[in-house]
Amino acid sequence: MKLHKVEKTELPVLLEWLKGHLPDSFKLYSNLKFLLRGWLEGWTFYALVDPDWPHIMAAGEGLAESDKYEFCAFFTDPHATCVFSPNNQHVRTLLTWPGFLDWTQPIIFHGVHSDNADVVEEVSQQNGGGTRDHCYAFDVRPEDLVSLPGTPAGATAPEERWPVPEDLTLRQLDPDTDTARAVEVWHRKRRHATQFVNRILKHVPSLGLFTKGGRLVAMEYGTHWGTMGTLHVDDDYRGRGLAKILTCRLAHKFYEEGLPAIVNIISTNAVSKTLHTKLGFRPFAKLDWYMHGDIAEYKKEV
Repeated sequence: MKLHKVEKTELPVLLEWLKGHLPDSFKLYSNLKFLLRGWLEGWTFYALVDPDWPHIMAAGEGLAESDKYEFCAFFTDPHATCVFSPNNQHVRTLLTWPGFLDWTQPIIFHGVHSDNADVVEEVSQQNGGGTRDHCYAFDVRPEDLVSLPGTPAGATAPEERWPVPEDLTLRQLDPDTDTARAVEVWHRKRRHATQFVNRILKHVPSLGLFTKGGRLVAMEYGTHWGTMGTLHVDDDYRGRGLAKILTCRLAHKFYEEGLPAIVNIISTNAVSKTLHTKLGFRPFAKLDWYMHGDIAEYKKEV
């Protein structure tokens, strides 16, 4: 076996390999799709091959090119990555391949299939340990997305199925004016979050609900790996069904962009699971987070 850095011309081959292993490979597959679509830049991919390319055994994300693209620092400081293989032994080989990861430093693993995350956890424990969030990925087909009560029979337009309250307006988030607020309410923010969120709002579908005076009171935007997420409603506007409206309207925007409507929910978040289940979402995969080492240092300045 050998570790192969995937060249730009080889990325479509890796994409097809990952496609053949959906939904377990969803995170890497979606990231690579966004890269090829031009929504992301600076991502590097590695493949464990046997004996040579393109005989792929496992795949993972290398360090992003933060020297070329400022927003990529969010994924290099600390290193954020994902790995996948249908064979856990190949995952172990990739994780321990000399030079692929530096286990003496904090590492964040995003959206790793639960079986592969078991190996990540084992290797991490051998190198100081970390913490794991078990997560469930939910999706919903357009025809299964539930309309709000009172929707007129036969209604198909989003504004009919999920109407916005008269005292609020709905629009896409503006990266120039809304980034600061989006970062402020994000519970997973860390160092370099502003550059990252600004980039996301420029390319990935998002929505915000604003008062007539311009206050942003509720929002939701997509992630760098194709999920919907970062749903927030201000305390004084909760209980009005705004989360349902935002989720369904954003799902519709994802459909318009040719993207699936997917959320990844931590297993202990019963409120989010209940909300999305009532709207028609159903679990289809387990895609976990794992934080190796202590990343608290990277949150201090935020």
